[in-house]
Amino acid sequence: SQLAQISTVQGIEKLNTTLAALAGNVDAGQTLQAANLVGRQVIVSGNTLDLGASGANGAFSVPQPVDRLTVTVTDASGVVVHHVELGAQPAGMRYFAWDGLSDSGARALDGQYRFSIAAAANGQAVTAETLAIGQVFGVGRASDGSATVNLGSLGEKPFADVKQIM
Repeated sequence: SQLAQISTVQGIEKLNTTLAALAGNVDAGQTLQAANLVGRQVIVSGNTLDLGASGANGAFSVPQPVDRLTVTVTDASGVVVHHVELGAQPAGMRYFAWDGLSDSGARALDGQYRFSIAAAANGQAVTAETLAIGQVFGVGRASDGSATVNLGSLGEKPFADVKQIM
């Protein structure tokens, strides 16, 4: 009986070792996949816009069709720089572009801005997810071994957080 128990424990230890090796191989494969993204743009959760000479791009996702959707852009101090009514939007992920002009018509300074989304359907508020678009500058590995992507000013994000590759 005791020999059978010892044999079972040894079998479980071998199984754990095999599973740990398999998990390591999966993490390594994920890092290799992420390396293919260098230079590409991806969409992740976030509310940041990087305004440059050609403007800025952002995205959002709504869980259901909405009658009204407004994008509000603020500067680092929280002052509203621009807002735009996008009207009715279908459910799902959508993109928007900001040409960099403020509500007063002046060109906003290049740099990082934040945006928020207000949406409503049939007079009821609908929660929209804000999504940031960033370029992948590099890949790495987190302390747990999982792959990460370096998105420059958006920071380091887990590879699993990439919602779409553009």
